[in-house]
Amino acid sequence: MSLLCPFSFPAGFWCSPRAGGQLVLFVPSGAALPVGFAAWFRSSGGAVRASQPYRGGVALLLVAPDWLRSALRECVPPPASHGSRTAGVDLAW
Repeated sequence: MSLLCPFSFPAGFWCSPRAGGQLVLFVPSGAALPVGFAAWFRSSGGAVRASQPYRGGVALLLVAPDWLRSALRECVPPPASHGSRTAGVDLAW
């Protein structure tokens, strides 16, 4: 949790930046976004552009203002780095 992002994300979630003001948020199967997150995200200027099943969960392609993307990157860890096998690298978007 950060000052800009009032939510905590359990283990298994990750967030990865994309070009063009986008980022990917991975939600593992059986997990849910923190209560109130969706409303906070939308009211802060964010939107979901796409979603798809991915490696036992769902990947959400989010668009958001710079400050909101920074806030999410502070409170959701990046995917573990494994070179070209890093989670999210093989997503179509």
